[in-house]
Amino acid sequence: AISHLQRMVTQDKIAGLIGPWESLVALPVAEATEKFPTIMFVTYSWADEITANHYKYVFRIGVYNSLIAGQALEFFKWKEWKNIAVLVEESPYGFGQRDALVEWAKKIFPEVKFTFIPAAMGKADYTPELSRIKALDPKPDVLVIHLNVPHAFVAAKQAVELGFLDLGIKIYFGNDCPTWDPKSFWEAVGKGGVGSMYPTYYSPYMKLTKTGEEFRKLYKEKYGKDPFIALYWYWDCLRILCKAIEATGSTNPDTLAKYIENIEIEGTTGTIKLINDPTPKQPLWHQWIGMTQFTFEFTEINQDPMAAKQIYPPIS
Repeated sequence: AISHLQRMVTQDKIAGLIGPWESLVALPVAEATEKFPTIMFVTYSWADEITANHYKYVFRIGVYNSLIAGQALEFFKWKEWKNIAVLVEESPYGFGQRDALVEWAKKIFPEVKFTFIPAAMGKADYTPELSRIKALDPKPDVLVIHLNVPHAFVAAKQAVELGFLDLGIKIYFGNDCPTWDPKSFWEAVGKGGVGSMYPTYYSPYMKLTKTGEEFRKLYKEKYGKDPFIALYWYWDCLRILCKAIEATGSTNPDTLAKYIENIEIEGTTGTIKLINDPTPKQPLWHQWIGMTQFTFEFTEINQDPMAAKQIYPPIS
């Protein structure tokens, strides 16, 4: 990825980079922008360090581990889940979520007890880890799965096969992976997916801005379906970059970064204005936080995520 960045900056003379996705890729590429300067945006790359390292040219129009964990804890508290088992991927995403849950619990939900079970990336069999969780006494209220796809689906399938649902243990995905590839999700978990829950940042009940409605229309005309929330934010990133180039008359990364730091623009889901807290290791740097976390539950087999039930915040 770094060699591609070098080529794009030194040979292709790009004005900016929108992406990448996975934190394991995004973080080293963000670091490399210090050596190969270019504006870089991320949306669904969650490692706190991407913004906490205070890179000069890197901006996040999207969520990060600490924010997601804090918002999820509000939901756990609302559900009164006080005994929670967490299957944690051994990655910046997984460990970032683990650390953030521990830290935020002190402030939001001190009564909660977490049992964290780590799992290597890319496994095909999570039975040993899940068996440890099944053997816990008392039984956890919920299994939280912090794995990337397709492994999150594999773990959920195996949890169902081990009888977690029969024991009253709910399944909660730590991210909105069931919405990324619903076909693979239902093929993996079958009827065991009914009742499973996941957080996301899009709801059919949320109000899009005029910009958001325009993008939604364009996307739906081309692809025949509504865009995933990260795609709304990618569109915002592109508009911010274009606005910065138009306003400054420059593609110089230093000029653009200075402008973007202070931009205020209508995004697809609300006004975008970045927080730039200079405190060392503070992730609120080149970071927007104007999003709302929603929690959905599948109520029937093969249900489209757009038809799942929003359970939090409750719909009045």
